[in-house]
Amino acid sequence: STRHTTGSDSFRCLLSPIGTAFLVPNGPGQHTIARWTERERVSFPPPMGNRWVYSVVDIADYYLQPLYFGTKNVEFKIGSELDFLNRMLSALRAFKRTLGLRNLDGLLPVSRGLIQAASLLGTSQGGVMVEVSGQNRSMSLSVFAAEHGEVIPALLPSVAVQMLLRGEIDQRGIIALPDWLSRERLVEELAIRKLSMAAKVGGSWTTCC
Repeated sequence: STRHTTGSDSFRCLLSPIGTAFLVPNGPGQHTIARWTERERVSFPPPMGNRWVYSVVDIADYYLQPLYFGTKNVEFKIGSELDFLNRMLSALRAFKRTLGLRNLDGLLPVSRGLIQAASLLGTSQGGVMVEVSGQNRSMSLSVFAAEHGEVIPALLPSVAVQMLLRGEIDQRGIIALPDWLSRERLVEELAIRKLSMAAKVGGSWTTCC
C-alpha cells in the first residue's frame, strides 16, 4: 500500500537501516544479508500480481522457523508496489556506502516528499505471502486486500485482543495458532475486514475465501 503515507518517525525508521547488514542462520553457520538487496520478483494473487521484493529487516522467523519446524532456509522480503521506490531505496544504500555516511537523516524531507508524491500513483492494495518448498512440492498461501491492505499486519493482534476481552482465550504464554484460532474463525475474521485468502500448489492461485 503506497496511497497512505506515514509520519516522520516511520520514514526515519525506513531510512536508518539502509546500507547496514544483519546475520541470519544458514545451516550450521550464519549468512550476512545487506539490507535492500537480494531483489526478487514474486507473484501475488490478482489484483496484486507480480511485485519486486527485497531483503530488508531481520525478524524472529529466521530463528524460530528452523527451531520449531526444522526449515533449512528462511527468507523474508518486502517491497513497494511502485518499483521505482524500491530502486530508489536500493540506490540510497549504494549512495550511503560510497560516501561513508552514518545515517540518511538529511535526506528525510526529500524522501518523504517523493513518497508522498508517489502515493498519488499508488493504491491501497496490500498482501502477505508465505511460500514453503520441499524436495518434491511447493505451496504458497496469501492473505491480500484490493483496498486497505495496511490492516493486514494488525489482523492477528486485533483478533487476539478481541477474544481476550470477550474471555474466549484463557491460556497463558506462547500458544500455537490452531489452539486459539480455528481456520473457520480466521476465515470469518478475514471476511469482516474484507480480506481474502488464496492458495497455490505448483500452478495458479485459487481463492480460499
